[in-house]
Amino acid sequence: MADDTLIEEALFEKSLEIAKSAKVSIKSTRPFANLPSETTITQQKARMLLDLPEDSDLLLAGLKAKVRSQIKKAYKNGLTSTLGSLDLLPDFYSVFRENMRDLGSPVHSRSWIHAILKHYGNRAHAAVVYTPCGEPAAAGIILCHPRAVSIPWASSLRRFNNLNPNMMLYWTFLKFAADNGYPVFDFGRSTPGEGTFRFKRQWGANPQYLHWADFKQNRQLSYSRSSVSAKRKLAESIITHLPVSVTTALGTAARKYIPL
Repeated sequence: MADDTLIEEALFEKSLEIAKSAKVSIKSTRPFANLPSETTITQQKARMLLDLPEDSDLLLAGLKAKVRSQIKKAYKNGLTSTLGSLDLLPDFYSVFRENMRDLGSPVHSRSWIHAILKHYGNRAHAAVVYTPCGEPAAAGIILCHPRAVSIPWASSLRRFNNLNPNMMLYWTFLKFAADNGYPVFDFGRSTPGEGTFRFKRQWGANPQYLHWADFKQNRQLSYSRSSVSAKRKLAESIITHLPVSVTTALGTAARKYIPL
């Protein structure tokens, strides 16, 4: 949030002052104030950014043939997409909560998603992809800023993977962003080499590696090499075997205590 070094330093010091634990984990798209960038940059996480052309026709023409084919396949399979906001919340959330269950991750409450859409107003848009029978198959939300469009939540249901709903979902958002003059589409962060990284890369997105560090109370810096613990893996495995209604209730109660 800082636009000069002095303000950034003041924010660091205040965050350490009010921290409840021994360290504060901070992630940034740029180097930290007064710290060598080589001590904080990580190759483990990258923000995936796509520079957008003037309109969606140019965007489509610039995509690889395989990606264009997958988009066309979604349309040939009879999928349709709708762009909206609060009116699409019920269908968005039905997809979102089931997908989070399948991923073994606690889901945000529906009321929290409602608050996000309401607060952002016309700067937030939801999209839902429907099967020929009218079933929601994929859904997502984008947040719009003059310098970039970001997509914090996108989900698709595994039982409809053969129809390519995820490709239509992302194309719906990318088309909207390009046609409305946004310069960049931010696909969010991914781990290089993993499936989500490759999915975003196929659209032409380029990695911007993040600065990621822990600041201890005595103002020392340690590089955070995050790893998935055995307990977390066990929790994920348990969640994937529970009914969606149960994981929704558990996620709604617990999610606000889980930082990202």
